[in-house]
Amino acid sequence: MKRTSAALVLGLFVTACAGLGGPGLDEERPTELDYIEDELPVELIWQRDLGRGVGDLLMDHQLVLEDDVLYAALPGGRVWAVNADNGRRVWRRDLERYIVGGPGTGEGLVMLGTADGYVVALERGSGRERWASRVSGEPLAPATARAGIVVARTVDGRIYGFDARNGERLWVHETSVPTLTLRGVGSPVIVDDSRLVVGLDNGRLQMLELQTGEVIWEAVVAVPSGRTELERLADVDGRPLVVRNSVYVAAYQGQVVEVSLTTGEVGWAREFSSHQGLAREGNRLFAVDDRSRIHALSRFTGSPAWLNEMLYRRDLTAPVVHGDHLLVGDYKGYVHWLTHSDGQLVARHRVDPFGVLAPTVTRDRDVFVLGRGGQLARLRLGQR
Repeated sequence: MKRTSAALVLGLFVTACAGLGGPGLDEERPTELDYIEDELPVELIWQRDLGRGVGDLLMDHQLVLEDDVLYAALPGGRVWAVNADNGRRVWRRDLERYIVGGPGTGEGLVMLGTADGYVVALERGSGRERWASRVSGEPLAPATARAGIVVARTVDGRIYGFDARNGERLWVHETSVPTLTLRGVGSPVIVDDSRLVVGLDNGRLQMLELQTGEVIWEAVVAVPSGRTELERLADVDGRPLVVRNSVYVAAYQGQVVEVSLTTGEVGWAREFSSHQGLAREGNRLFAVDDRSRIHALSRFTGSPAWLNEMLYRRDLTAPVVHGDHLLVGDYKGYVHWLTHSDGQLVARHRVDPFGVLAPTVTRDRDVFVLGRGGQLARLRLGQR
């Protein structure tokens, strides 16, 4: 809900998404972890404490890896650049503002959204502030940049285009926001130097002109239904997945769909509920639903390939493909490895007792994890 107090926002979020971050009001408990037969070893290469994290707050920050440097932000205002090889600090910046979204990267910048309604751009190499531009609400989604334009999305349904050089506002696109929504907004994805695609709080997906913010097409991902506002929640909060000429996206209490990148026509749709983004390997899509069940689907039809319910209600992060495996993090701070061919759990490692904050990022054999308590780690899966 974006028109009410912060306390009510959190209360409604827990009601709507019971099980995210632990048990909800429906009293379903998260699944306890079972013994993994023939478990693969996980090597901890390094781990460092970035300071006070987000704890139990319902925040959706991300971890970014570019040119062997990891970029992370914690809500208190501290932004880190860390060497991925050894975990040493490259630079650290204190914004003296509460960070609610980010970091996003592009055009040589690291971009953050702040609680007082600013998009702040830092120089990627030094952490020096390049510019800070005022927006109409909290920029909860990580900003992105390409072709000289920074794109940011705010909680009140507006999408902004800024000049990457100086933060000058180039355009703003307004979308309708239902009375009740999930706490979070979908991250825009720039698909080439002229277009971007973004999921909306009203269950729709839009393609916009990058230079002007004009709508090219709109597709319906979910149609709100039910007698109450809670039942009618139909957010598209996950990051759209672009594969060749298709874009795949899932909606909370809606569907997972394939949409033509050119026309906006829906190719296939399958009933589904998720606030997470998707992953892809070959001809399969991977998705985590609103009860933390992990699904493998055909990319061409949406038909199911396998389902893993062993991490039920453990508030999983969006899935990430890494080699032969699929990675998810949970609310107790474990990273889980599954074989993406059949969904079998083969390994786990705990990084942070407060939970995993963001989807993992990978490089070669390495897996990098950011915890809700501020722990950052580099892991490597071993062999039997």
